[in-house]
Amino acid sequence: MTAGTASPTQPVAWLDGDVAVRRVVRDLAREGIVRFAPNPHHMRADLVLLTPLGQATYAQAMERQQPWAAGLSCGLSAKEIERATRLLSAIRKRLEHPDTRLPKREQERTA
Repeated sequence: MTAGTASPTQPVAWLDGDVAVRRVVRDLAREGIVRFAPNPHHMRADLVLLTPLGQATYAQAMERQQPWAAGLSCGLSAKEIERATRLLSAIRKRLEHPDTRLPKREQERTA
């Protein structure tokens, strides 16, 4: 799920990369926010679905998030927001893929 969209289902295998994530999903299930359902595409990886309570909770969170997000960009031009988006995307890529942290010319110099 991303900030703007709530996918109705996610396979547990997709969420399964981290023990902490599994614990959070199990806690959410205990709280009645998500439930598990059989996955027709994978025998062992159940789907994680929002319950009606989960859908309402998500909707409330998005109602609170929207004014906050709008406030972040208040007073910034579209060009400034575009530049910041590109910068944050580049930083995220470098964090997710450490081998791309340095530009190629820097990698060549350090090799």
